[in-house]
Amino acid sequence: MHSRRDRWHHARPGCAPRPGSPSPRSTASNCQVRRPTPPRAKSLRLTRPRGWRSSTRAAPGPCFGSLRETPMPNSDRYHTAIHEAGHAVIGRVLGMVCGHATIAPDADSAGHHFIADPWMTYEQWDSAGKYRDLTSVLRGRIVAFMAGVVAERELLGRDSGGDGDDQRQIAWMSEELPGSKVQQLKQVSRLQKSAVHLVRRHEATIREVANALMEEETLPATKIDDIVC
Repeated sequence: MHSRRDRWHHARPGCAPRPGSPSPRSTASNCQVRRPTPPRAKSLRLTRPRGWRSSTRAAPGPCFGSLRETPMPNSDRYHTAIHEAGHAVIGRVLGMVCGHATIAPDADSAGHHFIADPWMTYEQWDSAGKYRDLTSVLRGRIVAFMAGVVAERELLGRDSGGDGDDQRQIAWMSEELPGSKVQQLKQVSRLQKSAVHLVRRHEATIREVANALMEEETLPATKIDDIVC
């Protein structure tokens, strides 16, 4: 019986892997790779863009040069640190595959944290013997994306805005939840309450990650893992 990776196939002719060649994942840049739908998630299709990055956009205002060259007030930086720490901590608490976090502004955001594509989390869970369907991954990822602005509101009393990217990701993922539109909205409402509960429960850890971001500006995934775990 073939393994899941053996069932991957390349869309272009002549791209079939040869003995001793890299795995399909490593050759994805040269060939279009299509992955099979797991039996437990046949009805789900993530048709929207599924970026890794959860970002906080800088508030509009006068800017000379790039955002990186425009210093933010310390209070704004701390809001960004709390926001990205909320994503980083709650994403890990829920078992999402997460990357680094930074409050270094770039061309279009005041900071960002990386939360993996749902398929990567699904495959990690599957390989670890944690058998869940893709809907469970989507729900966890929605909560992780909600946690940024929720952390600002719960820990600082207000949010600084600029979470449009998070809201778009949440809207795209909510469309893939089972049920009618009304049922999807009810699920999102329950997930919002879960995000509030988790942020309150892990407030100390979120503040610790935020303080580390204020000191170092960028934290690698391994350092955040050490703080959370």
